[in-house]
Amino acid sequence: MNRRPSRNTSVEPAKSGTTDTKISSSLQKRPIFSTYVYILEELGREDALSQLHEEIYLESKRFCEEYARQLIDEGNEDRAIEVVEDGIHTFRSDRTLRWLAADRYEDRDMDEYRATLKQLFLDHTEWAAYDDLKSVCDDQEWQSIYEEFERHFERDDRKDLVALYVHDDDLEKAFVELKDGADLSSVRQYRDPVTTTAPVEYFELYRELLVPFAAGDTGRHYRDIADHLEEMQGLVPEARFVDFLKDNHSNRPAFLDELNKAGF
Repeated sequence: MNRRPSRNTSVEPAKSGTTDTKISSSLQKRPIFSTYVYILEELGREDALSQLHEEIYLESKRFCEEYARQLIDEGNEDRAIEVVEDGIHTFRSDRTLRWLAADRYEDRDMDEYRATLKQLFLDHTEWAAYDDLKSVCDDQEWQSIYEEFERHFERDDRKDLVALYVHDDDLEKAFVELKDGADLSSVRQYRDPVTTTAPVEYFELYRELLVPFAAGDTGRHYRDIADHLEEMQGLVPEARFVDFLKDNHSNRPAFLDELNKAGF
């Protein structure tokens, strides 16, 4: 498909030294354009409104989406897709525009539909896009895509990698990743789904991470420790660990008071 930008609106990057000026000019024009759009809508001037949108749709994501939806309502799907793709390029993979593109491609171009859903997940971690993509792939294709997602999150965000494993019910891999990541907040966040794999080992991991965390000094820290202990009781109630913390921090009255208020 020929996804050309409007002949009246450039999507080429600004030359060096002119970017700030162009952005400032665009921001100044948007309220004026919004006023024009409002007036034409009130007057019912659909022809003039379409012409204006054709001129300004790359001035903002809102104008782009409005114009694309107008074209869809008019039945001009081909031009709507061009406009949406121009917007995705100009506004750097905007989430709303990508969803709009996915909706257009679903019944028209399955390859583009899958590619758009894939990018939605990679760029925005959209789980709805992940589920939709999985539903339209055969087993072999999905395995390849899933492995690509794993590599992406291993490189860019290992917390999202844990979320990927949990979402796909691959809880043993999630537990391994939690142990490797040694992140206390993630261990707490995924306690309910992941602990079923090995509750005792999960408790031990939690304990190992909480000990150095409890050595911190100030703030809401003490309440956080009490919250973590409450979470841990759902795994393996072990009074000796609480006693260890109390003995180890006996010189912190505020800490002991917080534990007592929490019932420890």
